[in-house]
Amino acid sequence: MCDKELDGTNYEADHIKPFTRGGKTTIENGQALCKQCNRRKGSMELRKWQATALEIASDHFARQEPVLIEAYPGSGKTFFGASAFIKWRQSQKRSAIIVVPSLIIGESWAKTFSRMGVNVAYRNGMDDVMNMPYSDYSAVCITYQAISANRNPDQFRRFLEQKGESLMIIFDEVHHCGESNVWGQVAKQCEKAGAILCLTGTPFRLDGCRIPFVKYKQIGDEQVCEPAYKYQYRDALADSVVRPVVFMTQDGIAVWEDFAEGVEVKSALSASGAHSWKALTTATMPSDYSRKMLESGWQRIQDLRVEDPKAAQIVFASDNRSADEYVEMITEVCGFRPVVVHSDVDEDSKEIINRFRDSSEPILVSVRMVAEGVDIPRLRVAVCLTNKHGFSQDSGESLAMEQMLGRIVRMRGDLDIEDQSCYFYVPRTENVEKWALRIREDQLHVAKLQRGDDKEPRTRGPGEQQAMWLPKEASATETTAIHNEQSISREEIDRIKDAFKAHNVINWSPERFAAIMKYARLGPTLSAQTVEPTSYEPMSYESRRGDFLKRNNSKAKQLVGKLRGSGVMLDWMAPNVDWRAEGNPDVQTCTLEQLKARLTWLDHWYQKQVNV
Repeated sequence: MCDKELDGTNYEADHIKPFTRGGKTTIENGQALCKQCNRRKGSMELRKWQATALEIASDHFARQEPVLIEAYPGSGKTFFGASAFIKWRQSQKRSAIIVVPSLIIGESWAKTFSRMGVNVAYRNGMDDVMNMPYSDYSAVCITYQAISANRNPDQFRRFLEQKGESLMIIFDEVHHCGESNVWGQVAKQCEKAGAILCLTGTPFRLDGCRIPFVKYKQIGDEQVCEPAYKYQYRDALADSVVRPVVFMTQDGIAVWEDFAEGVEVKSALSASGAHSWKALTTATMPSDYSRKMLESGWQRIQDLRVEDPKAAQIVFASDNRSADEYVEMITEVCGFRPVVVHSDVDEDSKEIINRFRDSSEPILVSVRMVAEGVDIPRLRVAVCLTNKHGFSQDSGESLAMEQMLGRIVRMRGDLDIEDQSCYFYVPRTENVEKWALRIREDQLHVAKLQRGDDKEPRTRGPGEQQAMWLPKEASATETTAIHNEQSISREEIDRIKDAFKAHNVINWSPERFAAIMKYARLGPTLSAQTVEPTSYEPMSYESRRGDFLKRNNSKAKQLVGKLRGSGVMLDWMAPNVDWRAEGNPDVQTCTLEQLKARLTWLDHWYQKQVNV
């Protein structure tokens, strides 16, 4: 492909007809490519679902009918859309207008099109779109906001009539359009385009408004969106396109003042019933409850980084003020300031997100900035500290929760580890548990397919309403993990962790192991003796030493952060300086036993600083 001369060491074997399209592993179907060409070619191959959806979309284009494709977040929707345009365009002079919710999503489209040899231009308004030189660009990217601000609808209509069959309109995340809102009304003007491709990972609107160009069918009292092709979470999981997810649901006690009733209400999140929105809002304010959630997420990231050094966590906050307070909490707990992105941050949000994506920073705090279409594959932990869950009263679906989950499920092909599970820390309300259990059923369905069993039915839950009230305080209580096969209590997880520590096991999550034990009907009788040490490779001395070195560094940063938060402005290197001053070796050269002793020493050092 690149005419590079190949020898016996700088090539890779490639299927001429891709294996994913039925190509056989034979000499006749093989060729030698340099590593760069082979991997570039591999990244351009359609997945099985994309190839199937492309044929369906092409049939609709041939009949000049709009088509809706539903594809789960992280499964390759953008690449599919670009492939659909290239196939539709063929060798003719045809163009595309890509309508996106935000510029950062538009940037992803532009990169994908560019990799496939298509020039894409950004435009800030419809006048620019109508007057751009289509001889130089094959596609233009514009936001829904920009097209809705168009002041010349008649001119745009004439433009579409002139372009006619030579123009494809791609509506990305088309659920943003409702037939009764401005975006939807503008979208309807595009019905004269030569081809209309609608894409979404969440094909519903919580306001009940119909989405333009989409077919609906009646199911009971509901009108349900009917995509031409569906690629859902269970499909993507079966194809190893997305990660299995472990839901860590955190219960707590919330206290709020109800002005309508003239009383103070105290309730557990999991038992709040019709008051769950109030309990949730109280719990997700900066409080003891939110601190517990942040601490749990940080501990998880530290565990994951043993095998995945760039693993990262995202914290979803309700508003900018809460996000800033979470930043201070994390600084105190972890000993460093996390990256934060929201509308009050001076720097451009797109630059912050892109820089975080390419860095090894462990935590990002966000308010509505990292949502659909924003791809940061190294995110593996999400902490939901927002009250904007948005569950539908009719269907129990939540657009917001699906989009938050979508930020952490994308599988990384470059990560060579056995378990790429992601973790979603979320308040334990009735709606959340029902939704999480539906995701768990999808994971269970995949496992059953592999065993040849039948699938199980889904369940759905109601939503909540808000009244006049004032949140006061919230504290954390029990944590439960919801994994592939089972709901696992905090007590069971702790027992598994004790067993792991007894045998120096680090390569499996306690939640996953507990779920397997329960599914195998070993049940709650599991103890440290149940875990066979011969089933795992014991940690080497250097690995154990490296683990304790990380614990030392993390604890030192945490303690200095707490001191700085209380007004004792020490240098971050103060613990290391004092450690060396007592005649100890540099922390980087300490033995395993010295590092263990230093953890205790750090506690004494901290108390000295507090008492000064």
